[in-house]
Amino acid sequence: MARARIMLTLKQEGVLEAREAYLRLKEATIASRDDSCEFHLYYGLFLLGIGDMAEASKQFALAHKYSVTNVFVLIQMADVDFELAMQAASEGAWLGTESVAMGLARQCAVSVRKILELSPNNGRARSWQEELFHRFKIEV
Repeated sequence: MARARIMLTLKQEGVLEAREAYLRLKEATIASRDDSCEFHLYYGLFLLGIGDMAEASKQFALAHKYSVTNVFVLIQMADVDFELAMQAASEGAWLGTESVAMGLARQCAVSVRKILELSPNNGRARSWQEELFHRFKIEV
């Protein structure tokens, strides 16, 4: 239901109004963990679609909180973390003694491990596994 309301608002009124619809829906009581997962997943996909990867990542993390075995959510988390890690690596961003890129790559690795536990033959997870080792020397 939340997804339909946000998507309808987006189609009829645009991005700013869709964000406002999300804020209104956020205050509504969501009855089940699955519905909460879906709500955050779809809002994360919306944010990803408009290019807000950092906020999308937060929404995917919230979706994961409500459904820890949802492989699709884990894939979205890994994908965003990997892309953010690659961007940070290309920018040379550092946070203290550890690069921002390395921190994001480690977050991606956590998601990839979980995906492989739940779906051992997942091709995307295997690809990230190879890329994480090749680019960041992280073994998954």
